[in-house]
Amino acid sequence: MAINTIGGRWKLHILRTLLLGGCQRYNALLTAIDGISAKDLTRNLRELESARLVVQIEREGVRSYELSALGSELEEPFRALGMFGAALAAGRA
Repeated sequence: MAINTIGGRWKLHILRTLLLGGCQRYNALLTAIDGISAKDLTRNLRELESARLVVQIEREGVRSYELSALGSELEEPFRALGMFGAALAAGRA
């Protein structure tokens, strides 16, 4: 279920961007994720919201996106993936 929820071309990029950068406006996400179209960003954000991993908040009339409490639990698995990626790049995996 987890792989089906966060799988796909863009969801991991969106989640990573929110993990590293915190709360971000739509255009900041669009700029931060190379190659993603506005249509793909919107669709993936909606799917992540539906899965309760991302929430849309409004502060002082500005809408932004941030990880929910459930989405924040992905930090440790992302760190593990990062360490695996580093080991893989170094030829140790």
